[in-house]
Amino acid sequence: MKSLIITGGSVEISFAAAFLKATDYDIIIAADKGIETLSALKIRPDYIVGDFDSANDNILDSYSDDKRVTIIRHSPIKDATDTELAIDIALKEAADRIDILGATGGRIDHLFGNIHCMYKALVRGAVCVIWDKNNRIELVDKPFVIEKDKMSGRFVSFVPFMSDVKGLCLKGFKYNLENFTLKGGASLGISNEVVEDRACVEFKSGVMIYFQTRD
Repeated sequence: MKSLIITGGSVEISFAAAFLKATDYDIIIAADKGIETLSALKIRPDYIVGDFDSANDNILDSYSDDKRVTIIRHSPIKDATDTELAIDIALKEAADRIDILGATGGRIDHLFGNIHCMYKALVRGAVCVIWDKNNRIELVDKPFVIEKDKMSGRFVSFVPFMSDVKGLCLKGFKYNLENFTLKGGASLGISNEVVEDRACVEFKSGVMIYFQTRD
């Protein structure tokens, strides 16, 4: 089951419109101000969740009588961000793929929080990816292959998440590695490039933040 979350960060409407044309979603969730993006795109969400401290009240009210939309209101004094609450809904609905728009731009603390919230999906076996015009961000805990002709950005970066990544091997990249331990506190994993049709990423333990980016 595929789920889309639109949250309250920066979203370019033209990018979002093109992105949504490429994939059909079973569940669409607006987190707080994300409802404004969906309204601009004329897309009805299945869920609207948040404390609504930043959402447009008129747009929110327009869904209040729509029985097809579930509105879940939380107190501003809470232990989770609106994005995390939206991820919780997607996982409760058994989503195995979660795409998130609006999780970047503006406040850097929210971006870091959003990346950490993706760990919830990872441990549940769901693929969770943050997207914007220039970035694709995912947490990975097992080997994978990158197909060059399917990449969304030119550059590839790897950053350890919470602990060291051990036994890292990169093949098919401009800068390959063999049985390397990727540690925090350094930038060695930033700005690599895929140079073959297929690039292999293998590692024995750890979790990485995997970026595809473009200028």
